[in-house]
Amino acid sequence: MDISQAASAYAAHGWALVEFPRATKGPVTHGWNLPQNQTTDPAEAGLFTGNIGLCHAQSGTCCLDVDDIGCAEPWLKSRGFVLADLVGSQDAVRIASGREGRAKLLYRLPAGVAPLPSKRPPGSGLELRCATAAGLTVQDVLPPSIHPVTQRPYTWEYGDDLTGHWSNLPELPPQLLDLWRSLMAQPQAQPQAPQGVAADRVRGMLSRLDPDLEYNEWIKVGMALHHEAEGEDWGLSLWDEWSAKGSKYTGSETLDPHWRSFGSNRGRAVTIQSVIGMAGGVNPDDFDDLSAIPAPVHKPKFEVIQVNAFAAGPQPEWIVKGVIPAATVGVMFAESGGGKSFAIFDIGMSVARGVPWNGQRVRQGRVVYVAAEGADGVRKRAQAYAQHTGVALSDVPLGVIAGRPDLIKDDHKALAAAVNAWGGADLLIIDTLAQSMAGGDENSGEDMGKVLAHCQLLHSLTNAMILLIHHSGKDASKGARGWSGLKAAMDCELEITRNGEQRALRVSKQKDGEDGIGWGFRLLQVALGQDADGDPVTSCVVEWGEMPAAGGALKEPKGRWQKAVWDVVLDNLELCDGEVPTRLVLDKAMQIVPRDPNGIDRRREYARRALEGLILDGWLVNEGENVAVKNSKLASGGAK
Repeated sequence: MDISQAASAYAAHGWALVEFPRATKGPVTHGWNLPQNQTTDPAEAGLFTGNIGLCHAQSGTCCLDVDDIGCAEPWLKSRGFVLADLVGSQDAVRIASGREGRAKLLYRLPAGVAPLPSKRPPGSGLELRCATAAGLTVQDVLPPSIHPVTQRPYTWEYGDDLTGHWSNLPELPPQLLDLWRSLMAQPQAQPQAPQGVAADRVRGMLSRLDPDLEYNEWIKVGMALHHEAEGEDWGLSLWDEWSAKGSKYTGSETLDPHWRSFGSNRGRAVTIQSVIGMAGGVNPDDFDDLSAIPAPVHKPKFEVIQVNAFAAGPQPEWIVKGVIPAATVGVMFAESGGGKSFAIFDIGMSVARGVPWNGQRVRQGRVVYVAAEGADGVRKRAQAYAQHTGVALSDVPLGVIAGRPDLIKDDHKALAAAVNAWGGADLLIIDTLAQSMAGGDENSGEDMGKVLAHCQLLHSLTNAMILLIHHSGKDASKGARGWSGLKAAMDCELEITRNGEQRALRVSKQKDGEDGIGWGFRLLQVALGQDADGDPVTSCVVEWGEMPAAGGALKEPKGRWQKAVWDVVLDNLELCDGEVPTRLVLDKAMQIVPRDPNGIDRRREYARRALEGLILDGWLVNEGENVAVKNSKLASGGAK
């Protein structure tokens, strides 16, 4: 069954359910554990698309959750239980996550037994789960939900594969019920009650804290979340989400043993007041506006995914379809005077407004523009854009930082703090890279490595796509200036070329999309008024159009191999109804260029490279096993 079918079946059986995002550990929305916020209607449950949680208290169910079999076996044995007998019982109903050393057994509560408060005995490696101390439900994730670590579905397992079924849970054994009640009678380790701070407000407070805190302070945050969440997974999920934004994070696996140990603290409880104090002592209600900051889903450092699941994985997400992905780091570069700052400001405004850009779909989002050089120019560009389009700048979620960050050092933290305090960003533009390196060497792999590492950390702290604005080298045909490894490190690369007043923007690299698409543009001057001396004040806006034909901003086919391939395509275009077979192009190009009699025949390799270059430069487009001219005007004028 898929998610919706399974959820509908569970509800029809009489279970109360809660839905939360796929591949997460549990719900974090405020009030999820209240009966009125749970789903019992099969039709409503049939609309589920995320993970499914079983609400034990309202469903009359409970769970023996073994996190560490090595600890649980001797602990249970000393109390008269054999774990293997419980797991292997003929009527056992288990939920498997695919992780070794763990077990999860589901039971129904005996008739007349009220929901039992969950207990995690110190050193036991297990938890008896049903409800909180206040009587609110806890939940366990039901198959076929996706596990946040393995990224695979949870599955059902039975003691007897022929007769076992989730709809026929065994009753909680009397001996386990007695054990549970004996644990309830023991003195409580946490004398102070949780304050009931909503999870979204807790996330807001955590956004004010540096995840690279000293170890003891980091542990204190975890203990406070454990206390406030009463050991529930939503607290662990928030601790993991926040920790993952720091450079010390090594994976969620490192948090689990700490989380399990927090319940054994016999001293004074560390409460959410500690986090409130660390966040500045502000009332938790003041963090509402930060609750919308997207929470990244973090995977373990390495994992093996079955090929069919991998092939059915998520498609790339876009900020501007085909141009700017919702990824980590990209670059736009051009020669001085190429118009790159005008072009990126225009794109940024389209994103902030949520309007299509050059016919490409745009996902509306918040934009921050770091004006590391020429802040006054950005001010005038904004005025010109507003005057030309009639857009009220007050209605557009685009913010400007007028300052020069040092990305060789650790200014990414201050940038992230400013962005998150403003409400977050989906696209973060840094103009320019050179002015954000504090005199660093653009040709140095060491310096550029530091910059890119800090950009990646900046992304992890803000979840924004980082777009660097950069310059071309002395030879514009060789790409962006400086370190040769820059292009390989980028998720996308946008190149702006210029021929007189005619300019073009081309996608020269798209990690998860199509290279070579492009648009022409020109700059229109806008009069803004006069300065104090009576001199005119002007700026420009961008007017977009089709990619220029040959002789415009497109690079000319260069070298004998590109010219040979281009000639073959034009000579056979009409004969082949506009699409020339790639094999034909390569074969005929090899006939044009003679073989080197003194070496290995590498003509097909050279011809293929030339063909790829013409596609990349926007002359040709790949049509499966054929190639075609990108623009019909090129076929008539051509580059001959």
